[in-house]
Amino acid sequence: MRQASSFGFFNPYKVGSDNIPVSLLQFADDAILIGDGSHKNTWVMKSVLQLFELSFGLKINFSKCNLYGVNIQEDILYSHVEFLHCKLYSKSFSYLGIPVGVSHKRKSTWTSLIDKIQSRLSSWYSTNISFVGRVILINVVLSALLVFYLSFYKALISVVRSIQKIQRNFLWDGGYPKRKIHWVK
Repeated sequence: MRQASSFGFFNPYKVGSDNIPVSLLQFADDAILIGDGSHKNTWVMKSVLQLFELSFGLKINFSKCNLYGVNIQEDILYSHVEFLHCKLYSKSFSYLGIPVGVSHKRKSTWTSLIDKIQSRLSSWYSTNISFVGRVILINVVLSALLVFYLSFYKALISVVRSIQKIQRNFLWDGGYPKRKIHWVK
């Protein structure tokens, strides 16, 4: 994919103000090919995948592959699906837990993160966890979830405040049904 991009055969997605080209993301056994929605790019993607098949003696099952279109007209998207013989997925999807193809400026985008934090906390609510233990859980686990999301999107102030409230309540209340005093904000 890098060579196809460098030779000008494939138009990759440009990231950031520096316009860094991204054409391939890989994690474990997943691969995401990223580029503009042109027919030329679809031809190149299929060619690269077929070259991979020939080089390694493996077979790509295109019927198990998915095509995701973000900001692409539906008729163009359907023509790509027919050409690649793959499945069409909705305009938004989640990759490694991060929603893709959605607006990070909507509060609904962040509900999955808030739900994830609350579900983690529900298993920790216990009178057996000390104050120091709650601090460690907040700093290590809950903050890591937030930082992971923030490495991709800028959070709304209302989202940050609601997560801070959840963390504060867990820290100071400790799972007791009766609300306690929050000594430090």
